[in-house]
Amino acid sequence: MLRNDPQRESAASGDRPMNGASSVPNLLTAKEAARSLSVCEKTLWSLSQPRGPIPVVRIGRAVRYAPEDLRGWIESQKGGSSNEC
Repeated sequence: MLRNDPQRESAASGDRPMNGASSVPNLLTAKEAARSLSVCEKTLWSLSQPRGPIPVVRIGRAVRYAPEDLRGWIESQKGGSSNEC
């Protein structure tokens, strides 16, 4: 008795296997992003675009944050005084 092999079936149908799923970034909610920065959500909102320098990703009405954007903002805050309150 032969078993169905999903990779063989996808190759036969011309679909790629799901190995490339890691190319989609993991986005954080405002609550998760605020927690990762150790700030409250209100502070995060004031630091988020268009009011502040932290980029956001909008998906419909949802606002999400890319971890690499948060890391970039943290790096930009190191080593000098900030104009942020």
